[in-house]
Amino acid sequence: MSEPPSGRRDGGAGSAIVDDMKAILEIAGLLCLVQAVGGALNNLTDGSPSWFLVNHVALFRGYEIFASIALGVLGVALWAAGRSIGRAREKG
Repeated sequence: MSEPPSGRRDGGAGSAIVDDMKAILEIAGLLCLVQAVGGALNNLTDGSPSWFLVNHVALFRGYEIFASIALGVLGVALWAAGRSIGRAREKG
């Protein structure tokens, strides 16, 4: 019987998908971090409304700093998940 596709380590199509997911997670994490830091600085300095996400979501009105912190935590988690995929593939 042949091995299931998930058991392959020959660098086939599954490898390309994992590489793409790693890149997507790292980029999404970086974008969240940029939005979080920029939004927090913008709101701490009483800056005008800008292109930062937290300034354009009505749900966050009055809670922009907390929303920026939560977005930063999400960004770190996404970036770390992408990095851990890379490390797991290097070991395996």
